[in-house]
Amino acid sequence: MEKALEGMVPKVSAEMNDHLRKPFTKEDITEALSQMCPTKAPGPDGLPAGFYQKHWRSVSKGVINTCLHVLNGAEALSNLLRQAEKKNHIQGLKFGKHISVSHLFFADDSLIFSRASIKDCHHLKDIFERYAKASGQIFNFEKSCMFFSGKIHENQISAIKRIFQLNVVTKHEKYLGLPSMIGRKKKAFFNEIKLKVQSKISSWKQKLFLSGGKEVLIKAVAQAVPAYAMSVFKIPMGLCNEIQQSIAGFWWSKRKEKRGIFWTKWESMSQSKTRGGMGFRDISSFNQALVAKQSWRLIQNP
Repeated sequence: MEKALEGMVPKVSAEMNDHLRKPFTKEDITEALSQMCPTKAPGPDGLPAGFYQKHWRSVSKGVINTCLHVLNGAEALSNLLRQAEKKNHIQGLKFGKHISVSHLFFADDSLIFSRASIKDCHHLKDIFERYAKASGQIFNFEKSCMFFSGKIHENQISAIKRIFQLNVVTKHEKYLGLPSMIGRKKKAFFNEIKLKVQSKISSWKQKLFLSGGKEVLIKAVAQAVPAYAMSVFKIPMGLCNEIQQSIAGFWWSKRKEKRGIFWTKWESMSQSKTRGGMGFRDISSFNQALVAKQSWRLIQNP
């Protein structure tokens, strides 16, 4: 890792870093609200952004105080974790000698990494309690869980479980519909995507469609279902082929529950219409293009 990072020029200057670490202000909250679409993303109370924009004079004080309490509170927790790691009270994920990640905070979820030692876990529990007393926010231990690597002994897992009183899971829950962590068995993780596509196709096979109708369903629905996951992960080739085969089976089917004859290869079908094809996507190539697009963005905007 040190050799890979050797000579790398920092992209975030000291001035930019200081700006990012500043506490949130009431101006930040007001500006964020003004940029929200009035009719989208209603909150837990069912009220869209348009309600708060229209009645901002009446509700601004309460909304600003609540938002600042939550946002700056998260920064306080982050600071407690960084200080604890600096004092070697806890240790996050190590990437080489100089890079360590102790926590990742998302919009409504948090991931905290630590050594599976009794001492570290007691320090971590103390951080949670101090943060709760200072901020007034209480951790929801019922909705939280722990994940251990395969090298940790059962006795140690039981001891740590008694400290936090949390459930132990064999794999982490999903975030935004995608798995947070992926092991070696990638096909098992992404098999749900294939099942979603096949479920759509199975419901369509109960009806009779003309070629034009099938084309719209394939392009607008079947090929769109895996697009989000494919923009983040490289899906196994076998799974891509299975999805593609299911789509091809639907295209060539003529009657309910009856398999049709595949008159031409999917390679020809995935050509543009100007070249004699139907403009369908080659699933594997589409996946590779989406992942390459993300890589290009990282290179251009690190």
